[in-house]
Amino acid sequence: MKLAEFSVRNSLLVNSISVFLVVSGLLALFRIEREAFPNFSFDIIIVSTPYKGAPPEVIEKRITIPLEKELKEVDDIKKLYSVSVEGLSEIILEIEPDAPDKTKVYNDIQKAVDAADDLPVDLDADPKVLELKTRDTPLVSVSLSGDLPETTLREIARNLETEMLDLSGVSTVYRDGMRDREIWVELNPQKMASHHIALSQVMQVLANRNINIAGGLYKGEEGELILRTSGELETAEEIRHVILRVNEEGYGVTVNDVANVKESFEEERIIQKTDGERSINLMIIKKDKADAIRLKEELTTLVENFKERNNPELEISFIDDISYYIKRRLNVLVSNGWIGLIFVMIPMVLFLSGRIAIGALAGMAVALLSAIAAMNFFGISINLISMFGLIMVIGMLVDEDLVVADNISRYLEEGKSHIDAAILGTSEVMSGILSTVLTTIIAFVPLLFMSGIFGKFISDIPKVVIITLLASLVEAFIILPSHISDLSRPTKRGRVSSFEKKRQHHYFDRLRNAYIKSLQFSLKHPIWTTGISFGTIIGAILVAVFGLKFVLFPAKGIEAFFIRAAAPMGTSLERMEDLMRPLEELAMSLAKNELDHVVTKIGITQFEPGDPFTERGSHLGQLGVYLMPETKRDRDADQIMQALREKVQNPSALGFERVNFDAVPPGPPVGKPVAVRIRGDDFTSLEPHAELFKKELTTIDGVHDIRDDYEPGKGELRIVVDEKRALQAGLSYQDIASTVRQAFQGMTATTIRKTDDEIDVVVKLPEEKRHDLAAIESLLILNKTGDLIHLSDVAKLEKVAGVSLIKHFDRKRVVTVTANIDDEKITSQEVNRQLKKKFGTISHEHQGVTFTYGGEDEDTQESMQSLFRALFAAMLMIFIVLLVTFGNFLQTFIIMLAVPFGLVGVVIGFGLAGEPIGFLAFLGIIGLTGIVVDGGTLIFLFINRLRKEGGDLKEMIIKGCEVRFRSVLLTTMTTVFGVIPAAYGIGGSDPFIQPMALALNWGIGVSIFFTLYTLPCLYYVADKVTVKMRAKLPWKLNGKR
Repeated sequence: MKLAEFSVRNSLLVNSISVFLVVSGLLALFRIEREAFPNFSFDIIIVSTPYKGAPPEVIEKRITIPLEKELKEVDDIKKLYSVSVEGLSEIILEIEPDAPDKTKVYNDIQKAVDAADDLPVDLDADPKVLELKTRDTPLVSVSLSGDLPETTLREIARNLETEMLDLSGVSTVYRDGMRDREIWVELNPQKMASHHIALSQVMQVLANRNINIAGGLYKGEEGELILRTSGELETAEEIRHVILRVNEEGYGVTVNDVANVKESFEEERIIQKTDGERSINLMIIKKDKADAIRLKEELTTLVENFKERNNPELEISFIDDISYYIKRRLNVLVSNGWIGLIFVMIPMVLFLSGRIAIGALAGMAVALLSAIAAMNFFGISINLISMFGLIMVIGMLVDEDLVVADNISRYLEEGKSHIDAAILGTSEVMSGILSTVLTTIIAFVPLLFMSGIFGKFISDIPKVVIITLLASLVEAFIILPSHISDLSRPTKRGRVSSFEKKRQHHYFDRLRNAYIKSLQFSLKHPIWTTGISFGTIIGAILVAVFGLKFVLFPAKGIEAFFIRAAAPMGTSLERMEDLMRPLEELAMSLAKNELDHVVTKIGITQFEPGDPFTERGSHLGQLGVYLMPETKRDRDADQIMQALREKVQNPSALGFERVNFDAVPPGPPVGKPVAVRIRGDDFTSLEPHAELFKKELTTIDGVHDIRDDYEPGKGELRIVVDEKRALQAGLSYQDIASTVRQAFQGMTATTIRKTDDEIDVVVKLPEEKRHDLAAIESLLILNKTGDLIHLSDVAKLEKVAGVSLIKHFDRKRVVTVTANIDDEKITSQEVNRQLKKKFGTISHEHQGVTFTYGGEDEDTQESMQSLFRALFAAMLMIFIVLLVTFGNFLQTFIIMLAVPFGLVGVVIGFGLAGEPIGFLAFLGIIGLTGIVVDGGTLIFLFINRLRKEGGDLKEMIIKGCEVRFRSVLLTTMTTVFGVIPAAYGIGGSDPFIQPMALALNWGIGVSIFFTLYTLPCLYYVADKVTVKMRAKLPWKLNGKR
């Protein structure tokens, strides 16, 4: 029994299956997880090692270089960056995207870090290895601000954090801008000298005093008792009374005798503000299976209730809410779906009977709900990427149903019974439908195997498309024949009701007759027809090469940007706060319909917490400007940034050395449009080259925000030890360095642990002494015999120049020149092409200095190589499927020509829209390769069937095109109409979706003309040429000997 016959003869079973699939899909809609992005690793590992107070050169030599030496032995490392700044070493490793076992790579990195045994013994903490994953992206940041004391705001933040953690969907809450509590023991050098007490002694006594150690079990008459030695410290008052030493007379010297003990917070190194007021931000990380939208709603309710119970001065704001983008794309999906459905219904109602059109539309709903049920089953969430796939495929869902419905309708019009029409109509087109669906699926299969971050980022798109098309195929073969059979009624041969004739034939027959006449004319002049078509392709290629720009991710849909400023080195944190205030006021002067919030950070620049390319320093500051949705604004982000940029064209007048603007584009992380790495051994040879690159960039129109990341840094007061005198005094280099570090940086002697908090006890000199040169020279150091030695007796002080940070790329020092561009004037590729032409990759002035061009240019090359591999693989597999289907090389080749014809439509569409082609448009082009061949496949299969019956070739071509005209027209119109809302923002706009939808819309829409005219002419010409050549060739072009 044929599959179609089984479907028609078992309508009760088929209806039951339909109900099951619909119910499963509806249940999945309520259960499927909604999140921002699918969970995946960025294949980036960060090795972070803190070493407070150490200058960048010390960090580089004692931490970064030893770790890099171990890490270079790890296989499958693509790139290795490092940043050595004051107090911190960070090494960033990119894993090869094609590494066979990435878990092993991660473990090998951890082992290499553990194997580094020559790191400083007094590190603040062991090196920490962190893998960057999308699951660590905050769902939303909750900002707390107001005219409140820091202690009050901190307590409020901790209370809110506790309540948030009670929500079932919250995994972690990260605090940003909250300083930890500390107890400071500020030593008085004069009193320490009079009591003959060294700093190291205070550290040791406090550490030994704060203990709580179990001593085993005591078994007595009353039973077993636990022995415990307890001397835990809990308050600053208790610390004041800790005895440091007792003399022979029994007099005890306490901490209070030599130091001032006070409760405080850790030293302020970063200032954070929201909308101009000091703030604490709580960043919410959701659990893997938590629903993002539902969790955000719970957080909103919790925050509203919390605010009512707290100080009226408290301001609470939601910032960078990822759930908003999920809801927006869901709304776009729903609205585009409904509008697309209406558009799809128009040609169906015009060209098919009402009941058959209803059957096809019902089949579309069944297929979509089945796909959603399958997504839930396979663990694919509703996220920004999977919704992209659903929106793209929604117009294709009905294609298979339309081909089946059209063929069944044809048999019904010929007077067949509804059962026979359903069986014959479905069976006849099964092979063609299977071939067309396979070609479309195959077009997306290579995207599953794209490497790198871009491949991971888009992996849900091909998964969703393939699942949905398979669901549509099953529905078209098993469910649709039964439903159309039930909905249809038999008509007498050659007779159609007056209503049907008026509605169907009045519109469709006129259109079909016009097509046949124009096709006959084309077949009379096949050379002219094909010549014009190929001329169009050549013209499109010229337009694409010379008229269209390529931008990896066009700057559309930007809803946040950063204003980053740098003052002269040595600027204090307090002074930087004053300097940043005019920039804050400038950003906050934006219109209410443009500005959502402004988040200020002083002492650091970073895109987000955990950013591996964070820069630190009291002279640095940034504003995170979060905009209202683009639909509510009169200006786009580029216009807003340009308006602000014009007001800060002279940074020096504001007290800054530079002010840069950096947009936060949607999509995966992409490097700067211009990023030239100048790599060598010595900054003295790197910085002159950086100046040359910057000078060249200033001559290129459309390039702005030009800078390099080399900064001279703070001056150093270097302690030069007299080795001979130090040995005579019984001191080692380590004794001297440790004491100086403890005194001026401050060291944690012990930690007071409470139920809900940990408080470090920090021993150091008071603030005024740390700025006193005499205090440094008179610092007392305890030697091995217990004597106190002045630092000035064994060392001298020298002032030397330093650097702010030291960056490495693949274990060599590097200076990176970066810049932003105006996409309207120039592209990243054009700028980098000019730089490569002028400077090349190797310095001719300094041996060992090389130039590499990274950022967007490097990302573009990698992503396009991956995309072209996917495109080639897709076309090759489609060719093989068609070759198996037709068994004829020449016919397969002709049908594959629909692909370049489809690209003509893409060029026209993007040319008329004035948009650059980018990564997302290329995804649409890859999907296009499997769709545009469908019409030609259906037509050629029917022509080949007619040729078996014999007759005039031209008449058979015309007959085949006539019979399949409605199927080709309907499937093209429904697919094009289905993506029109997404392409043009009808019912809701999403800039991330538009390029792909635009490529599909124009590619499919234009290719139909080539499918209906050029391909039949090529079929005709190829057959005539083949007949003439058969006698001259030892084989036949149809593949048969």
